[in-house]
Amino acid sequence: QLACPLDLGCHSVKMGLFSRADGSAYIEQGNTKVLAAVYGPREVKKRKEVQHDRAIIRCEYSMASFSMGERRKRSKTDRQATEVSQLIRETFEPVILLIFSLVPKSTFSFKFYKPMAV
Repeated sequence: QLACPLDLGCHSVKMGLFSRADGSAYIEQGNTKVLAAVYGPREVKKRKEVQHDRAIIRCEYSMASFSMGERRKRSKTDRQATEVSQLIRETFEPVILLIFSLVPKSTFSFKFYKPMAV
């Protein structure tokens, strides 16, 4: 662990935290801390979701309820989390689809969890 609360160049990375994920990491830079996990490629479970020419990218972002300024119940329809998830997916989707163009009809899930806010 690096101790440098205001230095944005300071960082810590730990990989392989989740055994069930195909890839995972804890990333800390300055006051920002994020857990990330990647699952895939996996077979698409619902036939109607299959895209024959490309993979499906799913992205989910959530923040610990205790880390928010105000205590509120976390829900799947949290507007801020939905917007951040969409922004992350739109940012990385072109690169991911280019890299994984060899595995159409599959799905990749990216999950980001912010354990605390400063």
